Amino acid sequence: MMMLASRLESSFNIESVVDPIDIKISDAIMNFQENGQVVSQELFKHCGKPRLGKRDARHELNFETLKFGHRENAVRPTTAAGTSIDRLVQGIRKKIKKTKSFWVQLSKLMCANPQVAGQGKSLPVDDCWNGLDKAKYIGDLMGEGLQNQTRNPEVHFDVSRQNSVVNQQILTLKLITTKLTHAYNGLDVEWQDSDWSDSSGSGSGSGFGEDEPTEDSFGDIYFSTPSNPTRFIPDNRTPPKVSSATTRWQHSTLLICATFFLWSFLQRQIALIC
Repeated sequence: MMMLASRLESSFNIESVVDPIDIKISDAIMNFQENGQVVSQELFKHCGKPRLGKRDARHELNFETLKFGHRENAVRPTTAAGTSIDRLVQGIRKKIKKTKSFWVQLSKLMCANPQVAGQGKSLPVDDCWNGLDKAKYIGDLMGEGLQNQTRNPEVHFDVSRQNSVVNQQILTLKLITTKLTHAYNGLDVEWQDSDWSDSSGSGSGSGFGEDEPTEDSFGDIYFSTPSNPTRFIPDNRTPPKVSSATTRWQHSTLLICATFFLWSFLQRQIALIC
């Protein structure tokens, strides 16, 4: 998340690209107006001179020079929540820093708190929670790690037994971390959408995976995730409707791409001339 936030604060921020697009377009138009004759000659030289037709006297074109002003110290656009993407990213970075290593340091923070551990003068030692009752903790302190919990009487967990659910979650987290790292480095990543994955094959059955482990199969594990989640999709389903807002967004994206192409083409032509 911190790496993603650092990317959003750099040139990958969509606001830094879309916000000055009007200034870029006005600069390209003014440069073309100032060097219109030279650009036209270069175009005629490489592409040939077009054939001129007769002009209709009833449709006279009035040319005028437009003046575009440059904005300085402009206010960044805000989202629907009333803030910009930069402010949102900065807020997320602060919250992530506060919650980093929260679960790893939770036991130390709790034990260091005199109101909880009972080590301060305001709370007696016998008036704290020892895991089973409101009394003094007389057991030996165990070290960190799974292997050290074998001698912990308060933890009922067999470390010698492999847990398929935990192993599956570990493998899934490692795979997601690898894909995010590749995406951060600019590599192509293929993401599989499990929401629309269909089950195929011969035989009878509903396709929901009746042989998958349940929550009661692993004792102290209170969650279970199938290795290959599936969803039954009827054959008579209708395709999703595209809203008008999505259509307008697609048109706006196409217009932005076309404008960038025109601007880059004019810049290349001006660079060749100069």
